[in-house]
Amino acid sequence: MTTYATDQQTRAALLDSQRRVLERIANGAPLREILETLVRLIEEQADGMRCAVLLADTQQQRLRFAAAPSIPEDYKAGIDPFLRIAPEMGSCGTAAFLREPVYTQDTATDPLWKDCRDVAVRNGLRAIWSTPILSDDNAVLGTFAMYYGEPRLPSPEHIQLIDMATQMARVAIEAKSSEEKIKALSRQKEDHLRLVIDTIPTMAWSILPDGTLDFVNQRWLEYTGLSLEEALEEVNHTVHPEDLPSVMEKWVVDMAAGEPCEYELRLRRADGAFRWFLIRTVPLRDEQGHIVKWYGTSTDIEDRKRAEDALRESEEKFRQLAENIREVFWMTTPAMDELLYVSPAYKSVWGRSVESLRQRPRSFMEAIHTEDRERVVGILERQRERGFEVEYRVVRPDGSVRWVRDRGSPVKNQAGKVYRIVGVAEDITERKHAGDALRRSAAELQALSRRLVELQESERRQLSRELHDRVGQNLTALEINLDILQTGLASHGSDEVRARVADSAALLEATMDTIENVMSELRPPMLDDHGLAAALDWHARNFSMRTGIAVAVRGGEPVVRPALQVEIALFRIAQEALNNVAKHARARRVEIALDHANSECVMSVQDDGIGFDDAAIASDKPKSGLGMVTMRERAQAVGGHFEVRALPGRGTQLTVRVRY
Repeated sequence: MTTYATDQQTRAALLDSQRRVLERIANGAPLREILETLVRLIEEQADGMRCAVLLADTQQQRLRFAAAPSIPEDYKAGIDPFLRIAPEMGSCGTAAFLREPVYTQDTATDPLWKDCRDVAVRNGLRAIWSTPILSDDNAVLGTFAMYYGEPRLPSPEHIQLIDMATQMARVAIEAKSSEEKIKALSRQKEDHLRLVIDTIPTMAWSILPDGTLDFVNQRWLEYTGLSLEEALEEVNHTVHPEDLPSVMEKWVVDMAAGEPCEYELRLRRADGAFRWFLIRTVPLRDEQGHIVKWYGTSTDIEDRKRAEDALRESEEKFRQLAENIREVFWMTTPAMDELLYVSPAYKSVWGRSVESLRQRPRSFMEAIHTEDRERVVGILERQRERGFEVEYRVVRPDGSVRWVRDRGSPVKNQAGKVYRIVGVAEDITERKHAGDALRRSAAELQALSRRLVELQESERRQLSRELHDRVGQNLTALEINLDILQTGLASHGSDEVRARVADSAALLEATMDTIENVMSELRPPMLDDHGLAAALDWHARNFSMRTGIAVAVRGGEPVVRPALQVEIALFRIAQEALNNVAKHARARRVEIALDHANSECVMSVQDDGIGFDDAAIASDKPKSGLGMVTMRERAQAVGGHFEVRALPGRGTQLTVRVRY
């Protein structure tokens, strides 16, 4: 009831201010007196607020102070050079130029005041809000300005005051303009007032104490399409039938109370269409306090009503959407200390009622897992006015834990100041569990690949040992026997037998070389004894001798050698890559590069062959035959990253990265 009473008092004060200004207009008071009355009445509505009305010259090139009783003279004199109607001329000159309000939050920092901020600051004028006063034909009549001593932006109450002040100032300015024209024609005072009322950009009328309509202005007649006689006789015929009963009931009550009133209704236009109007009515009393007449205005609010209807429809659609999606939509103040909205999905994710959150907006923090809370609070404190995205765990009352991804964004007003934080919280528990399962599977796959590689290397090592210990010894014994036979047949024996024995010895030597190469391929001793770079260099030389393809190895051994299984994996990958280059790439040159840095080994193998075609890329099988599947498994087995790509016109490049 207190808020309602305060609103009623404020509205009554504003209506009374309007009445007092209109009385001065009607009584023919000078424009300066009318505007100063308006300024003082507006200043009384808020503590610390100062106001001024500035008028435009006839050429609409400059502004001048017409009513500014509370503005320092030093400021008026200092700001005068900057009262041109042009861009970047402070608040007033810019507002008149743009024909739209300019709200300067702080003259000390606003770019519009770069050339004249010292004048405002030294006079204690930090916030200056200027609104143009425009005529019906959009000509600039002047500006209405509000001043505060501290940086700030206008509230809805300020906007209401500004709207009323500019409307009354326009009425006063245009009234005086009309009055001057009327005076030029030497008409009487009553005719002057009637012409003023007829030319103001609103529908005006008056009613006698008994409820009889005794006057409507020209705007009313033009809108309704009625003659003056018809308008006075058919008072209620233009009111929409659905609105008439409630309006009449309220009007009877207001007349009996003798208080200013306002209400909304629909009025029929000349073409039969109905438009919404805001009706404001104030009583005129004589010296004894008796009501002698009621004055009223009808302001077209059709566009505002449509906008309100559209807003309500939009809000309803939003509400339905927010209440039917699984994600939690929320809205708070910039400090996130007051909850403005949260969708019903909050209960299904947090396990707590929406009402409990409304009562304690920051209680959602208490539900965040203790291991995540400090991190989340830090992100919100630092980034809430820039936008944020954070994942955290929520512990529900039953002890279950849910993963949430929360994304927030700032909403700014026309001045660029954040006045809302909105966001969406999404339950990602299932996705997290799936990700954990995927990582476990990847780890198990890597372990399996590692085990397969280890088994393969073990078999290679065992086979190499068997070839050395068994086959090698037998071949050595056979070589000794052949040497003995050759010695015995040297002095006697047929030439054919000696030739056969010599051929067998050559064949045996070739076989022993082949077996030695096979043993080295299975488990090159160079790798164990001297490291990866040396083993690759040895293998490259042998490969070049066999195939005729030039292979260059670039890089040396690091200070700290990688683990043996890493060196083996990289050696096998290079070995397989060279084999496939020989089979498929039609290359003439191959380069193997080894780089060690920050406990990471990067090996690349690049050939100058034919590379990939589109089908090979799509099927993940390169035309150069670099054996991607086998090599990728080997890289993954030691936790490495494998990549192979075509270099247009330059062949194929294979890259393996392994940390050790």
